Amino acid sequence: MRILHIVDGIPPATLGGTGRIVMEIAVRQLRNGESVGILSAADPEMLPKEHQGIRLLTVPRIAKRFIHFSTVFSRSREQEMLQKIKEFSPNIIHAHTISRQCGYRWMKEVKKQDIRLIVTCHDVSHVSYGKVLGNEKNLWLTEMLRYRWAWNPLRTFMIKKYLKNADVILTVSDALKEYLLRRGIPEARTVHNGIDLTYWKPAMSQLEAREQLQLPKDRFLFLIAGRMGFDKGSTLIAATLPENADLIIAGDNVSDEFAPVRNRMHVYKNQNAEQMKLHYSACDAVLVPSRCLDCFPTVCLEAMAMERPVLATSMGGAKEAVLEGDTGWIIDPWNESAWQSRLLWCTEHLPELREMGKRGRSRMESTFSIERMVDLLDTVYEKTSLHV
Repeated sequence: MRILHIVDGIPPATLGGTGRIVMEIAVRQLRNGESVGILSAADPEMLPKEHQGIRLLTVPRIAKRFIHFSTVFSRSREQEMLQKIKEFSPNIIHAHTISRQCGYRWMKEVKKQDIRLIVTCHDVSHVSYGKVLGNEKNLWLTEMLRYRWAWNPLRTFMIKKYLKNADVILTVSDALKEYLLRRGIPEARTVHNGIDLTYWKPAMSQLEAREQLQLPKDRFLFLIAGRMGFDKGSTLIAATLPENADLIIAGDNVSDEFAPVRNRMHVYKNQNAEQMKLHYSACDAVLVPSRCLDCFPTVCLEAMAMERPVLATSMGGAKEAVLEGDTGWIIDPWNESAWQSRLLWCTEHLPELREMGKRGRSRMESTFSIERMVDLLDTVYEKTSLHV
C-alpha cells in the first residue's frame, strides 16, 4: 500500500501529541514494508524532505485569522492539497487533525479517484472551534461570542458535508465517539491510540533525571504537561497541591492561575519528546486534571509507559486508559477535596506508587502499543480496500 497521512502539524514544526502519534504510526508502517508519506502544513525549512524513509510533504500555513474560513472555503488550499496528493499518488489517505490548516475541500475530489479515505478524529475540532465541556446546550452561541471575527457560521455544516466523503471515520476513544454522535457525526469506530514502547521507557534513574533538570532531590514531584489553562485544570492543581510537594510544569501558557504555588513550581516550556522523557523520569506521579472533554490524552499513555501512575479526571477518554486504583486514579474534576486527599495520599505512599507505575507499564504493553494500533489500522485499511 501507498499510505499518505494528512495532519495539520508534526514535530519539530509542532509539538502536539497528535503529530507525534502520526509520526510513530508512519514509522511502524514503513517498517512493515509500506510506502508512507506525511502531508502537513509547515514552512519548508522547518521540516526535512524525508524522515527515516518517510516522505514529508508540506503546504503553506494559513494565517490564524482566516483558518475557519480557508479550511472549508479556500479553493487555493484545495488545489495545494490535491497537488501534493497527486505528487505522492497514494491508494490510502489517512487524515487526522486537519481543521486548522490542511482543510477539507480536497476530500470531494479524492472521492472521485481510486483512493480510500480514512479519517481519525483525535479531538472535537471537526464539530467545534476549541475545547468543550461536553454538555453545552448552545455551543454555537458560546463559540460566536468567544471567536467573534474568526467565527464562521457555515464551518461545522461544511465540515460534516465533506466528511461524508470518508470511507471510514475512526475516533481515539469511546468518549469522543459518543460526543461526535450527539453532534451529528455517526458510524464512527474507536481505535485507541498507541505509542512506541521501545522509545517510551525508563532510561535513567529518578535521581539522575532530577540532577539533569536541577530539580530538588528530596521533594515529592508531581508533573503536569501540555497546554495550561482553566479548562486543563490549572486552578484545580494550584488549589489542591499539598504543601509537602512541588510541581513540574512542562507546557505553555503558564499564567497567574498558578500564583498560589509559584514558589513550588518548576517550569519548562516547549518540551520535545526527549525532554519529556526526562520529566517523566524525574517525577513521582503525573496529573491530567482536565475540566474539558480531553478525548484521549497522550500524556496518560506516555506516563504509564514510563512507569508513572496517573491521576486524571473523568472528563473524556482518560478513564479508558487509566485503571482506577491499579495504574492510577480517575477523579471528578469538580471535586477539589477528592483531589486534595488523593494528592496528599500520594506523597505519603511512595512504595505503592512505584508498584502502580510498574502495572501501568504492563498495561501499556498489553493494550496500547503502537504495534497493536497499527495492526488494527491495517485491518481497517484492508476492509476498506475490499469495497473498491
